[in-house]
Amino acid sequence: RLQIPYDILYGGRSDKQEASDVLGFVDQIVSFPTLLFLNSDNVVQSIHTGFNGPATSKYEAFKIYFDREVKNLRI
Repeated sequence: RLQIPYDILYGGRSDKQEASDVLGFVDQIVSFPTLLFLNSDNVVQSIHTGFNGPATSKYEAFKIYFDREVKNLRI
């Protein structure tokens, strides 16, 4: 419905233990949301936790971080 060009894995409700159980390849879920960057072999390359949207003071830094992480996945 959203036509997102990549897969999304739903880890369950906002419950850290439930999400950790679903995402067994991650040691633990520290906070929500949690964003996992996986390479083409589905190996976790980096993890970002927390919300850094446009209304937050960390948004500009997050955009730089996000772009860098995505570019590094293509290498």
